[in-house]
Amino acid sequence: MKKHKIIISANVLFTITNFRINLIKYLLDKKFEIVCVANNDDLSDSSMQILKDLNIRFIKVNISRKGVNPIEDLKYLMNLVKVYKSEQPNLIMHFTIKPNIYGTIAAKIAGIPSINTINGLGSAIIKENFLSKILKYLYKFSLIYSRKVFFQNNDDLDFFVNNKLVNKNKTGIVPGSGVDTKSFNDCTSTDNELTFLLVSRLLKDKGIYEYIAAIKNLKQKDIKCTFLLAGQFDFGNPSAITKEEVKEWEDASIIKFLGKTDNIKEFFKISDVIVLPSYREGLSRVLIEAASASKPIITSNVAGCKDVVDDGVNGYLSDVKSVQSLYDSIFKMIQLSSEERSIMGENAKQIAVKRFDKDKVNEIYFMEIKKI
Repeated sequence: MKKHKIIISANVLFTITNFRINLIKYLLDKKFEIVCVANNDDLSDSSMQILKDLNIRFIKVNISRKGVNPIEDLKYLMNLVKVYKSEQPNLIMHFTIKPNIYGTIAAKIAGIPSINTINGLGSAIIKENFLSKILKYLYKFSLIYSRKVFFQNNDDLDFFVNNKLVNKNKTGIVPGSGVDTKSFNDCTSTDNELTFLLVSRLLKDKGIYEYIAAIKNLKQKDIKCTFLLAGQFDFGNPSAITKEEVKEWEDASIIKFLGKTDNIKEFFKISDVIVLPSYREGLSRVLIEAASASKPIITSNVAGCKDVVDDGVNGYLSDVKSVQSLYDSIFKMIQLSSEERSIMGENAKQIAVKRFDKDKVNEIYFMEIKKI
């Protein structure tokens, strides 16, 4: 009997292998054929190996990530139409902004049903400017053709519904991208010095400047802690942090830079507390992984971050874009005993298992897939 085929479509390959691999494995177990459609990226070699090990085909489609470029975006749309018509899948699942917009239109042209996941809003659509108006129009037009539109938090869902970008009847909530919480059981730090880690794409919107400023203030108090920064540079993003800035922070002994990894557990094993002062998230996978690794968390009291932290239970919530509030949260964490921080970590693990385990996420997607 011929297998049902599903295309997983995203902006770059790492997005698929990092955030959707548990869903892919789940669907493979259900005997679906999976094809991945995306552009290459800096971590493509390791991503390609993951797909090769699972015997999954990858189709490269170029995508411009530098804002709205009508000519480049039209090329992307037409290339997707060509791929979708050639592959003739039973369903296409879209993730990230441009696949969610242009991929949904391409799926409609190709006559194939699609499901969307809005991973997060980002500043481009929230700001009241010309670009946000274009994005809202494109979302409103494209999502008409989607069978289901999933959001990762209620704030984002309400934003789309209140701005009349999507019919509420076709929306749903999925608690993140699905984390194998059991796989993070062996991430205990053995370092004697209390170590904080911020790991994310290296963008201003992740609160990296606030993290650096808070550390500078803490170091004036002669506090003996280690502060780490890790993640991938994203030079095509208007919010990008530069290599020169990171080197300057390292040279000044503000942080130690770890670079990027395709195995975040190695970073967790040398960290005691995870920090993410992000301006907004869909639902932060890093924070869910940190909670799964039994790490206390300090993060912003914003959509996609506050969902993972119960203030004072498994970490602290700080005011967004506030150096003082972040400083206060880090200082409070330092003042705790190791036993109190350990209890916070245990609470974090319980929250991760209860709310965000991959089995919950996969089941939500599968229930929707079965309807198509």
